[in-house]
Amino acid sequence: MSKLKGQIIRASALFFSAIIANGSGESFSKIENSTLVASDKKSDAEHEHWTYLNYFGWVFTPYISKPHDNGHWNFSTILGWFFEHSDYSPYIYITDIDSWIKPVSTNCTYVWFFEYTTNSFRTPQDLPSKLEVNTHRILQQAKTMMRNTAASIPHTNQFPIYTVGPNWHLVGSWNWTAGFWPGCLWLMYDFSGDEYWRESAEAWTESMTSQKDNTTTHDLGFMMYNSFGQGLRLGVNSDEYSAVLHEAADSLFSRFNTEVGAIRSWSWGDWDAGNRFTVIVDNMMNLELLFWSARERDDPEIQKAAIEHARTTIRDFCRPDGSTVHVVVYNENNGEILEKLTHQGYSDDSTWARGQAWALYGFTTVYRESGLDEFLYQAKANADYYLEHFLDKGVPYWDVDAPVHENTPHDTSAAAIAASGLLELASLCRAEYPGAAKRYSLAAHHIIEALISPQWFAAIPDSNALLAGGTYNQPANHSNTGLIWGDYYLLEALLRYLKPDRIPTSPVHDLPN
Repeated sequence: MSKLKGQIIRASALFFSAIIANGSGESFSKIENSTLVASDKKSDAEHEHWTYLNYFGWVFTPYISKPHDNGHWNFSTILGWFFEHSDYSPYIYITDIDSWIKPVSTNCTYVWFFEYTTNSFRTPQDLPSKLEVNTHRILQQAKTMMRNTAASIPHTNQFPIYTVGPNWHLVGSWNWTAGFWPGCLWLMYDFSGDEYWRESAEAWTESMTSQKDNTTTHDLGFMMYNSFGQGLRLGVNSDEYSAVLHEAADSLFSRFNTEVGAIRSWSWGDWDAGNRFTVIVDNMMNLELLFWSARERDDPEIQKAAIEHARTTIRDFCRPDGSTVHVVVYNENNGEILEKLTHQGYSDDSTWARGQAWALYGFTTVYRESGLDEFLYQAKANADYYLEHFLDKGVPYWDVDAPVHENTPHDTSAAAIAASGLLELASLCRAEYPGAAKRYSLAAHHIIEALISPQWFAAIPDSNALLAGGTYNQPANHSNTGLIWGDYYLLEALLRYLKPDRIPTSPVHDLPN
C-alpha cells in the first residue's frame, strides 16, 4: 500500500482531500460531508464531448503516506462526469473485496467530483456503496436543476406539471399536480437544511391555500398533504398548516358515499353523469390526509371512511394475482358496479404501471396508518406483482400488456412511486417478514439505480426536469416527458434510502420531524 500514488488532475485548480480523523475502527455509518467541485468550461464545443465514465472508486490524495498514529489513509472520492484527455493518466483505486484496493488507470481529467468524509476506513466494507455515493451526487445535481426551475417560474401561483421540449408547462393551484412542486422544495430543504429551500417551499405552499375548500376533486391529498403536510412534518408553521390540512380533509371527506363505500374520484365529463360514481385506483394515495386529520382531531367518522374506501378498493380493484384495475364506475344510489375499465392503461383487462405503483404505495400507507393486517397483505400482493411484471431493468413500460417495440414508452414516474413505496413497505415488513423486507429493499435499490442513470436522470436536453421518460397518458399520446410527480417521488425515494430513520418501522406511527 505504501506504493499507492495517484496523480489527481485538479479542475480549475480545486481539490479537497478527505482525511480520516480518528482510529476508532467504527464501520462506516454515514456520509458526513459532500462538496461539489466544478471546473470552468473552456468552450461549448468542448462541453459537447463530455462523457460519463462509469468508474466507481476511491481516489487517494497525491503523495500518499500512511499515517503512523491511527493506521488510516487519507483519501477522497471521485465519481462523475469526465472529459477524456490524452496528457493525463490519474489512478482511480477501486475497492475490491479480494484485493482490497485495485488501481485502474484511465486517460481522463474530471469535470467535477464529490468529496466525502467517513468516520473510519479500514476495509472496503467501511466505505459507502456506489449507490450511496451516487445518490448524494444526484441530489447535489438536483439542487442546481431545481434552482433553475424556481428561477424560471414567473410567479409562485404557477406550478410545473410536465415538460414541452425542455421547458416546464405551468398550471394553477387547482391542478391535481400542483402540490408536487412545493413538495419537491420541502424535500430538498429536508436534505440540505438550506433556508433558501424552506423560503421557496413556503412561498409556493402558501399559493395552495385556496384549495383547502375545493370539494370538486379527490386529489386533495396530492395537492395539500404533499405541500402543507411536508412542511408540517418538518416543523414549519405548524398551527397554520394544521388548520389548512384539516379543512382540506373535510373537503375530501365530503366526497365520500356511504352506499358505494368510497370517495368519488372524477367529477368531469361523463364520469359522474346521471347516477354514475367513478373511482380510480390513484385515490388510494389521498387517504393519508384523512388518516392524519382523523387522528389529530380524534374523528372516528373520517377514519372509518378512509378504511372503508381502502376495503372497497381491495374488493373491486385488486385482482387475485395482485394486479389492479384502473377505473370502477358504480351506481351512486346503491353501490352496484356498472363497469370496470381503464382510462390510461392499454386495455380494461391489463395492468397500468402507474396504477400498480399507486396501489402498492397506497396500501402500504394505509397499513402504516391503521395497523390492520389486511392492508399489509394487499400491499405485499401488489408489490409482488410489480416485482414480477415491472421490475426488469428498473423502469417499466407504461402497461404490462403494451406491445413492446422500439418506441414503446416507459414510465419513470411509475418507477419512482414504486421505489419510494417499496422502501416503506420493506421497513414495515422487517420485523415479521424479513425475507420480503429484503426483497422489497433490494428491488427499490435496483429501481433507484436505474432512475439515476444517465439514461433517465437529467436526460432531457437543456431541461431542468430531473427525470426523462415519463408517461402521463399514453392513450392520449402524452409520453416521453418530464413529470413533476416523477421528480417528487424520486426525491422522496432518495431521501428514504439515505435516511431510513425517516420511515416508520411499525404501523400507526408518524414520520419523525
